[in-house]
Amino acid sequence: MKKILIATLILCTTFMYSQKEANIWYFGENAGLDFNSGVPVALTNGKLDTEEGCATISDKNGNLLFYTNGIVVYNRNHTIMLNGTGLNGNDTSTNSALIIPKPNNSDIYYIFTVDFQAGAKGLQYSEVDMTLNGGLGGITTNKNIILETPVTEKLTAIKNPISNEYWLVSHKWASNEFISYKITNTGVNLTPVISAVGSIVIGGTPDNSRAIGDIKISPDGTKLAVARLEFEVQLFDFNATSGKVSNPITLINYSEYSHTYGIEFSPNSKVLYVSDFYDGVFQYNLNLSSTTDIINSKIELAGPDNTKVYGVLQLAIDGKIYIANYLDFLDVINKPNVVGVGCNYDVETISLDGRYSKLGLPPFIQSFFNTSFNFNNLCYGDTTQFTLTDTVDSVVWDFGDAASGVNNTSTAIVPTHIFTSPGDYTVTVTA
Repeated sequence: MKKILIATLILCTTFMYSQKEANIWYFGENAGLDFNSGVPVALTNGKLDTEEGCATISDKNGNLLFYTNGIVVYNRNHTIMLNGTGLNGNDTSTNSALIIPKPNNSDIYYIFTVDFQAGAKGLQYSEVDMTLNGGLGGITTNKNIILETPVTEKLTAIKNPISNEYWLVSHKWASNEFISYKITNTGVNLTPVISAVGSIVIGGTPDNSRAIGDIKISPDGTKLAVARLEFEVQLFDFNATSGKVSNPITLINYSEYSHTYGIEFSPNSKVLYVSDFYDGVFQYNLNLSSTTDIINSKIELAGPDNTKVYGVLQLAIDGKIYIANYLDFLDVINKPNVVGVGCNYDVETISLDGRYSKLGLPPFIQSFFNTSFNFNNLCYGDTTQFTLTDTVDSVVWDFGDAASGVNNTSTAIVPTHIFTSPGDYTVTVTA
């Protein structure tokens, strides 16, 4: 009788993203990180000293262009950009600034800003032209253009999946209305898509404190989540084609003792992470079938620690999530796609070389982090096939199978590989 032996391969996936615009971060008290080598390296040349909000943008090759706290803009030489003062953000606003490029124009960027705690300056934007000042860039006469006031301290963005356009999403104060602004090759559309859904956001102690807290769209553009200090955490569906927000789920109900603040999704958009200033960091499994199951999936990854305050969570191009904590180190979630403690939460792992993070980390267009891949046929001896979830120009695959020699890599968009033996393999794709 013939015996058939089947050994299953276990693949651990690692993603390296093509969007190098998110490779450099400046934040906190003169802190910074450079991801261009594939791992975060501390930068100590930053000029920001910001309690919370900040934003950084690099070019497609990962070279720094400029960064800001929503008030002052610094160029790549770390000097104040031409006309780069007096923006109407606030460095104690959760998302004081967010930077979006103008589609089909590599020289123009928009800096969106929000005031703190529903202040009168509201949501505004300013235009950066990188051809000014000898290529160091400058703010044009399109400066501090008001879009809406008052608003909460929330800014997030995503690319439209069917066109070269972006959505900038914020939320009105004393309202349940999300506002989504379309950014196209003609500029910022001043008429937002309005979604009246979820809770009316108003009140809090001290004044208007419920305006505080983060907002994120999932990397695949299908979900949106908000944290509201002393109030709640809500999860929604998001339509990245229409800009509409719908179907609210309240994950954490109102409590004056709740200090929920940071929000972030896993790279595969199936896991949500929430921080609370004093209580720690929590995970929710969004891949469950019912609202009740999602709410009950909450687990604690990091608990109260009187040496730190848990701030913003931010996904990076290495597929990991970093957590600001008012220290000269960042915490990190190494495997955020993994449900449960296997996500590997590490405490005070990333050194800032003597600088401090305070509460903020720079937000980016969330679709920067959407590249991932699928695989099938995992039994030993099978031909395993790999497919990307995004359309890309070129790729380099590394199958983590050194024993296969020259066959360990591929530049095929949809490659196949026969592994040399059963075991654990880390497959990496640079897309």
